[in-house]
Amino acid sequence: MVLQLAAAVGDLILVNINPAYQSHEVAYTINKVGLSVLVLNDKFKRLNYLKIVKDIIPDIESKNPFDLKVEAFPTLKGVVRMNETNEKIKGFV
Repeated sequence: MVLQLAAAVGDLILVNINPAYQSHEVAYTINKVGLSVLVLNDKFKRLNYLKIVKDIIPDIESKNPFDLKVEAFPTLKGVVRMNETNEKIKGFV
């Protein structure tokens, strides 16, 4: 709800991605819509979204989290984690 409100206030386009998508489907969607920021939870039910992101961007932990510059995803600038812990993971904001 907060993310949806923030997108509306910021005059941003919010694209909801099916939470059941696997790695290749997320990669396709990022490129298809020209996604600039991916916002995700760490996990949902049996799906581990951190693993999915690490599968499609294997070197994410060595990237600048505020300017990813991934050749496979030219429009993607950052990946933001919304989690309940304060655990820091390199490559994620």
